[in-house]
Amino acid sequence: MLELSDIQSSQQELEDYYAQLGAQHVTPAWVGGGISIEPRSEAVPHLWRWRDLRPQAMRAAELVGTQQAERRVLRLTNPNLPGVVTVNLNTPPRR
Repeated sequence: MLELSDIQSSQQELEDYYAQLGAQHVTPAWVGGGISIEPRSEAVPHLWRWRDLRPQAMRAAELVGTQQAERRVLRLTNPNLPGVVTVNLNTPPRR
């Protein structure tokens, strides 16, 4: 079982600390429901196959010029999280 600490900080100490973090463009994940003991995610498993994506990447080079986009990058997004880029890519071993 997870053991809880007995740290007691004043509201002012926390506000000062959060202000220092904010000045450095850092947000503590425990503020605003960012971390929980049990993982929670709306993401669903999904597999992107190169044989399906390669033609799309090549088509981007045909349709989108460098005046429109300096780099033609296709981001992998989770089907349940539109607009959110996948951050964990586990490549299975080749057989």
